[in-house]
Amino acid sequence: MTDYNNTAQIISGGISFHPRSALTVNLNGNFTISTAEFDPVEMPEVSAEILESIESGNYDYSGIYEYSNLDYKQLNIALSGSYQISPRMSFDAGINYYDLTDNEGYVYGIESGSLFVVRAGVTITGM
Repeated sequence: MTDYNNTAQIISGGISFHPRSALTVNLNGNFTISTAEFDPVEMPEVSAEILESIESGNYDYSGIYEYSNLDYKQLNIALSGSYQISPRMSFDAGINYYDLTDNEGYVYGIESGSLFVVRAGVTITGM
């Protein structure tokens, strides 16, 4: 057995407003700071007889506790809008921004980066 410590602080918020009766604008965001770590795992001693019969018994497990160490910051911001063209049709658009700062590589190493996602479409209801 070992202890796994995880700490996360998250702040999020959003606002929606209607500058015109047919127009809705939304702004949402959140910011996360998260860390996690295992204490070193104490593996039991294995007899030579078992080591001879199980090949995997020869592996070194002393660094396994580092595999799930996490330390990252993440920011997500979304701005979207909807314009009601008719009672059954609206035009929708949005942009999302994602930013990840990874300070402790996980399985694939450091994975920091930013991404913008832009979308637009038409919604038709009641057909």
